[in-house]
Amino acid sequence: MFRDLGSYHPRPQKPEPPARRLTPAQERLVVWVLGFNVLMLVLGPFCGSSVVEAVLSLIQRR
Repeated sequence: MFRDLGSYHPRPQKPEPPARRLTPAQERLVVWVLGFNVLMLVLGPFCGSSVVEAVLSLIQRR
């Protein structure tokens, strides 16, 4: 079969949106949040264990 595509015009391609960029303020915030998370990753287990130990010592005194 023959199909006449003489009047066919492909749709124009939509341009890709530009990649989203962070503003300098947003970059600073991301760095602070990541730094805080790394600090809590290191200090969290020690702080958590001391809180548990404090609660256990309060329970044992009674």
